[in-house]
Amino acid sequence: MQNRSMLRKLSLLLPSLLFVQVTFSQKSGLQNLLDSFRTTGNFPGLSFAIVNKDNTQAVYTSGYSDKEKKSLLKPSDRMLQGSVGKTYAAAIALQLIKEGKINLDEKVSAYLGQYDWYDKIPNAADITVRMIMNHTSGVMRYEFKEKFTHDLTGNPDKIWKPEELLSYVLGEQGTFKAGEGWEYSDTNYIMLGMIIEKITGIKYNDLLQKTILQPLKLTNTLPSDKRKLEGLAQGYAGAEGRIK
Repeated sequence: MQNRSMLRKLSLLLPSLLFVQVTFSQKSGLQNLLDSFRTTGNFPGLSFAIVNKDNTQAVYTSGYSDKEKKSLLKPSDRMLQGSVGKTYAAAIALQLIKEGKINLDEKVSAYLGQYDWYDKIPNAADITVRMIMNHTSGVMRYEFKEKFTHDLTGNPDKIWKPEELLSYVLGEQGTFKAGEGWEYSDTNYIMLGMIIEKITGIKYNDLLQKTILQPLKLTNTLPSDKRKLEGLAQGYAGAEGRIK
């Protein structure tokens, strides 16, 4: 549910869900509300969890993990986190900033400028670490490039190197001058991940496991490093390729 309309609907629903937890003594009341929300929103399925102060939790699901196979969504099914992953990268970067290993206002070129392709990145000479972290760099999204879509669908099992993803924006003019606008862009966090790896000398996924996932016991969080992941609910794209 990454389109804005659905997010607005969810933001309006959440207070109702909290109220339902208090006023409905039976599970069916909340389940009916979730089913109604899913039907109205016209999306395949949803998973909703309530975590109490004592860390006990109740998980509710509605709809399907695979609507073609009519497989009902289960609480144990994995869901794609998508851009939630950026919060992990940001948390690691902030820790490195606290340790004095990364400077927020240092130019990205100080970390990646040695690569022969770097000067072709939009706004290459002006973007800072702060700008790529808060999406004010003016570097556009590589995944919206038609050639990337063509290459991805032609070879869906390809394991992409970061510099291969960045290649789709090389030579482009920035969407705006560095620091003078805002545009959400996955490309920023590809560069941030490369900076993290350069500074630490550790592969990003290994560092993520060590610093965040294992200490916080997020044992059910896995990298999306292949097409088929065990227990993962089927994803769906709606209008204009938006994720549903």
